Amino acid sequence: MSRNRLKAQRLTPVEAGDLWGRSDEASAFTQPECLEQLVDEVEWWGVERSGEIVAAWPLVRPVAGGEIGPPPFCYYVGPMFARDMRHRKYHRYWAIYSEALAALISAVTAEHERLRFTLPLGITDVRVLQWWNFDHPQQVGFSVTPRYTARIDLSKLPDESALLESFSRSRRRSIEHWLTSPPAIIDGVDQDRVVELHDQTLGRNGAVADHARREALKRVLALANSGRGSSLGFIPRGERDVQAVIILLHGPTESSSIFRASSPTWRSRGLAPWAVWHGLLLAKSLGKKWFDFNGANSPARAADKHFFNASAQLYFDCTFARDGSWLDTSEPGEGGCL
Repeated sequence: MSRNRLKAQRLTPVEAGDLWGRSDEASAFTQPECLEQLVDEVEWWGVERSGEIVAAWPLVRPVAGGEIGPPPFCYYVGPMFARDMRHRKYHRYWAIYSEALAALISAVTAEHERLRFTLPLGITDVRVLQWWNFDHPQQVGFSVTPRYTARIDLSKLPDESALLESFSRSRRRSIEHWLTSPPAIIDGVDQDRVVELHDQTLGRNGAVADHARREALKRVLALANSGRGSSLGFIPRGERDVQAVIILLHGPTESSSIFRASSPTWRSRGLAPWAVWHGLLLAKSLGKKWFDFNGANSPARAADKHFFNASAQLYFDCTFARDGSWLDTSEPGEGGCL
């Protein structure tokens, strides 16, 4: 074996956590301790090069024994790569990245007939997946679907005033309306109220919440309330219950907006933008570079995020099925319908 040969292997959560701490793709969704709370089963794979782990990939099952794939409200659960790979000249980075991903794919597809995952933000070269399909013409293999999220670079906005001025006029008006009579803020929203607002939001869009989606939301909320994120509830004057909520998970450089909703009564009164505003203020106070809305895959949803001066960023949802039995790459559940 040559000194630099790449070897795919199973990883322990400790080994995966070490790579996570050295990866630009690291997020709250792939932090080993977080994943253990979000899903029933996590199977870690990695690649070793010259005695060092240079890539890691969590295969997750939301329900024990079920399908491999991230649950609703979770994004970018897929391969991660060591940060120091990017410090090399591009041709060297590309060689190591493609060889590492190819080694992971070879090992994982040898053991699993089908799975679902996401390429993290910043990983947009999908040729390795396409080459697998080319090399296995009798099998369906990988299906790759482009998706978009919306992100705000908070580091470019020095203070609260600059942040507010970056919004569209309509969003500024909605927020300024509440400045004279701000709602009370609850830190740590009750689970039942969050589920109620969630079901109301889906119902308004003609959808019905199923058990799996509700359970995924409860897990995300529990994780946020455990200190890995935040859940903020807003109670306008005259009300006794939370009328809007925002749930955030905090990663190394970003705060991810997992779920945002407001009650039907207060949605038309601009309470939803007020909730987003406070989510942004919290992320900035924590020193996060990015605020990620986690989804912008329809004209209405994209427009709402861009009113907050968010920019679109491409990522890819992927499925693998040898026989083509699993080609549905529909959105697993965008968190941000307001």
